[in-house]
Amino acid sequence: MTWAALAFVGDGLSSLVLPAVLAGMPDPATSIGLISFAGLGLALVVMPLAGRVSDRLRGGVDRRAFMAVAAIPALIGLAMLAVSDGRPWLAAAAYLVAILASSAIQASLQTLIPEHVETPRRGRAASLKTAFDIGGAFVAFLLLGWALEASGIAGAAAASAGVLLLALVLVFVWVPRPVGVSAHEPHAKPASIPGGFWPLVLSRFLFLFGIYVVGRFLLLLVADRLGVPAASAAAETGGILA
Repeated sequence: MTWAALAFVGDGLSSLVLPAVLAGMPDPATSIGLISFAGLGLALVVMPLAGRVSDRLRGGVDRRAFMAVAAIPALIGLAMLAVSDGRPWLAAAAYLVAILASSAIQASLQTLIPEHVETPRRGRAASLKTAFDIGGAFVAFLLLGWALEASGIAGAAAASAGVLLLALVLVFVWVPRPVGVSAHEPHAKPASIPGGFWPLVLSRFLFLFGIYVVGRFLLLLVADRLGVPAASAAAETGGILA
């Protein structure tokens, strides 16, 4: 469920909400590109740092608490976005805050499968995780596209915040504290990064790069071809992305 919520904050905001907010600017494509570049560039730095902090705090603060704390600035960013209509600079700041906070949540969330699932079942667990990730994006595109047309930016931000809060509640209800982890347990020394790690990261970067090139600007393309304002093309674009 948390992966689905992150799809609302990441995929939905980036591909639908931010372009809808910036569509009225003189050069929206450049603005979207620069803000997305800044957000993803900062997330590239924040995520490994947040993961390292989560690892070091694991003996005294479990992953669920770390994610809950990281969700606070994400919710603040969504609240800023809800009141940003007509103020592109505020929307840009809100987007950056939400993206960085969701990156910190994801850094801790990545560890739940290896910490809670036995090795023979991790492939199945990873597959289900990916299904919820993609399924979350599917629902996010449809729901946020509809919310943008029906309720504007505030409605889309409220929907994203609601899904994120629900996901955090379910994490605390469904995910137990890992066996063997206590507040008094000494922290284990982090393992070194294997040599095959960086080619894996690079391949993921190239794969996602192709997706982002299409997704970030699709709303502007659809609105231009239909001859309607960007907010009026949100539902159609959400359907295409889904």
